Amino acid sequence: QPLAESLSPSALARVTPVALWGHEAEPVVLAAAVRTNTAVTRPSSIAGDASCVLAITLQALLGGQEPERAIETAHAFARRSGLAREVIEAIVDSMSPVGNSREPGEPPNAVKALRAVLFQLANARSYDEAVEAAIDSSPYSDVLPALAGSVAGARFGRDGIPPHLRRLLLSCRPLEGLTPQPRPSDYWATDALAMAEALLTAR
Repeated sequence: QPLAESLSPSALARVTPVALWGHEAEPVVLAAAVRTNTAVTRPSSIAGDASCVLAITLQALLGGQEPERAIETAHAFARRSGLAREVIEAIVDSMSPVGNSREPGEPPNAVKALRAVLFQLANARSYDEAVEAAIDSSPYSDVLPALAGSVAGARFGRDGIPPHLRRLLLSCRPLEGLTPQPRPSDYWATDALAMAEALLTAR
């Protein structure tokens, strides 16, 4: 059931596969696809705007732009498209470090998560550093580290992801009786690299 006013950072969770699929699309086409996808569960216009900024950032990185330039590209798109003021401010403020993105009892926020992810993009020197910093700044949620990992992956590429992390991902099989949160095999990440390549080459 869609949560009309929710600004949960999980609104950004499905952006990466859509950005992979639309990495060569016109930015407005990619943004429209991302907004439609986000609205399935988070129809808030601000959540949609934050998702669009993340998608345009990923597209710029996949196109070979350096982090600072990718953030500038997303900022220009946000201003040109008339996105929400708080989302544009989050891009500008991402040049400064942020504290914990979520305190105990405080609702998570997609705009704050976007700002934190962009800060890590501009400042992290490796995939590990980006993810570890996101974990430190978001101890009560796994969403920010996941988002930081997707952006760092676009920046540093597959070879920039440490081999042991790739092995863990591709061998993760959450079977009944072995984990408190088992999942059907259709949802395992054992084919994540193949799926990413398929999305990148889809026409």
